[in-house]
Parts: sequence; structure tokens; C-alpha cells
Amino acid sequence: MKSSAVLCAIIAVVSGAASGADPYCGDAVRCVGRIDYDPRLTEFNQRVLEAMHRPYKLEQRGDHVVVWWVPESKAEEAEVDGRVSQYSFALHGCPKEVWPTPETPAHTLKSCKKVAP
Repeated sequence: MKSSAVLCAIIAVVSGAASGADPYCGDAVRCVGRIDYDPRLTEFNQRVLEAMHRPYKLEQRGDHVVVWWVPESKAEEAEVDGRVSQYSFALHGCPKEVWPTPETPAHTLKSCKKVAP
């Protein structure tokens, strides 16, 4: 299996009522934005949020897109990040037939080998 460096940026914004409503997250106490270098990861991030029934907004920043959303908890934020990271690993090192779906829980891809049913 080849190793690859995965580059992404996660922007966490804390907004207070005094600063007014944020155009991407409103008056949320915690707002998360993720920028990925690969548009396939950005699309997968959106699909994960849709599968979890979490609303999100997009912001174009140059050649990249930021996916903004408001997590209900740190555990939910970690789950979304884990699913996207797991997909990134599979995308860059595994055959397509073992790539996880947006519904696949984080930390479940243990190998790039296809498991026989």
C-alpha cells in the first residue's frame, strides 16, 4: 500500500451574539469549516453531512470550497472528520471496491483488502 500525505484545513470559528450573525453559521456557538485540496473530498464531506441530515453551506475561496456546518457535539464533529479522513485514505491507497460510503462509520476501514462476504 502506498503512503500519501493528506492535506486539509479545518477552520473552527466561535461566534458570539455580540459579533452578529455569521453568513455561514448564524448565531451558532461553534461552527466548523473544512477546506480539502481534492474536490472529491469536498464532495464526500457534503455527502456525509447529507447522510447525517446535517445542514451545511458552501463558500468559494479561490480554487477551493469551504464546507461550513454547525456540529451538535464534539463527538459529531469528530465522526464527520473521521469519515472524510477514512475516505481520503481509501481514495489514495485502496482499490475502489473497498472505498467507504458516506454512511460508513469512521474508523471501520482497517485494510485495503476486499473482505469476502
